[in-house]
Amino acid sequence: MKTFRTAFPYVMDKDLPDNLEDLIANRGFDGLTDTARQGHGWSQVANDSRLLFVDGKYLLRYLSCQRKPDAVAVARLVNERIDQATEAGREVSLDLKREMEVQAENELLKYAAVSSNSVYLLLWPAQRLLIASGGTVRKCEDALSYLRKTLDTLAVAPWGDLIRLAEVITEHMTADETVYSLPANLSISTFGKTIFTGSDSSLKVVLDGVQNDTDDAKSMLAGMSARAIEMSLVRRPDNGQIDNLANFTLQMPQSGNIHFKKYDYDDDVVREDIAQELISEMHLVCSYTQEILSALQVFMGVKSEEPATA
Repeated sequence: MKTFRTAFPYVMDKDLPDNLEDLIANRGFDGLTDTARQGHGWSQVANDSRLLFVDGKYLLRYLSCQRKPDAVAVARLVNERIDQATEAGREVSLDLKREMEVQAENELLKYAAVSSNSVYLLLWPAQRLLIASGGTVRKCEDALSYLRKTLDTLAVAPWGDLIRLAEVITEHMTADETVYSLPANLSISTFGKTIFTGSDSSLKVVLDGVQNDTDDAKSMLAGMSARAIEMSLVRRPDNGQIDNLANFTLQMPQSGNIHFKKYDYDDDVVREDIAQELISEMHLVCSYTQEILSALQVFMGVKSEEPATA
């Protein structure tokens, strides 16, 4: 199970209300009724619970659903009724046509497919860390907006300096000499997918399965900006055998938020209970993400280097 295959890190307030569980329960949502067009709220996470709490960490699931009638079917039904009205000698005005369209949509609504979207929010107030699992920044922001509404207020901001991080990564990967040294617990895949773009994104270079640290690669990428690189969180024991704890693609879009894609943090332990599986993910994702972000801060020179944590 990989709930956080895509992860958007945020910085959050340290304090949450004592009645958080009640506030979440009051805005519970598990799907649309037969006649509802759309809805959203906090869905069940595991074991009929809408809030999973363990060791100072919280897991929520924001669910939004929408039902939209098929436009072709609506148009066909409206045209049939317009033909019937015309044959009966009735004049079909614009208002009447609109009324027919609304009626057709309502009649076909219960047969319409439901599209749904889930965003998991993992909160670790002690470390001021919030991690959102939405596939896009907009989906994450929708979930965060609803969390603010649920709690009345919550200060949340995207983690990190996007421009600064892209500049440091770019210099590290293209300059012959650089003052930026990658921390020992991070590694950049030399054959992983690497994406650089020009100043206006019209020029894009993608290296995939091609060594990205050769002189030719550096020359090709010079003058461009790093946008996505494959990285790993590692341990380097004294025996020299590198141990990969987590693999991810660091995304640095020209506009948007720093985030991870293809986040692989599994400990390969099989657990039959969904709640235990989620609790394990909570621990792994919080621990690994916090360590990765701390190492990136050291890399950018905004934080002194500290010993790696487990």
